[in-house]
Amino acid sequence: MSPEEIVTNFCKSIESDPAAALELLDENCFYHNIPMEPIEGIDNIKHFFAGFAKTISGLRFEVLNQVTSGNVVMNERIDYFVLNGQTKESGLPVTGVFEIKNGKISSWRDYFDLKTMEKLLDPGN
Repeated sequence: MSPEEIVTNFCKSIESDPAAALELLDENCFYHNIPMEPIEGIDNIKHFFAGFAKTISGLRFEVLNQVTSGNVVMNERIDYFVLNGQTKESGLPVTGVFEIKNGKISSWRDYFDLKTMEKLLDPGN
C-alpha cells in the first residue's frame, strides 16, 4: 500500500474496527495530540485508546482534504465522538500529520484546540 492508502485505511478503520486501525501503527509509533503529552510505542498507544474508550463509545474521522508528499500524509478532518450512543453533532476540527515507514504509520501527530475537545466531551453539553 502507498502511504496515502495506509492513512486512508487507518482513518476509515478507526470507526468500524479500531483494533484493525491500530494494527497499521508501527510498534515504535510516536503519537502526539499536540496540546497533550506525546505517547510512544504501540502498547502505550493501545493503553491510551482503551482509557479513551471509557469516555467515548465511538469515533469517526471525516477527511475533508488529504495531501501526500513522499512518506508524509497530511489531512484536514473533523473528528466526531459518540457519547452515550449519540454522535456529537459538532465535531472537532483536526489536522493530522502521518509519517509512514516500512508500510506502517511510524509517527502520528494531531493538531486541534483542546478547549473545543473538552467542551465536546463534557457530558453536560
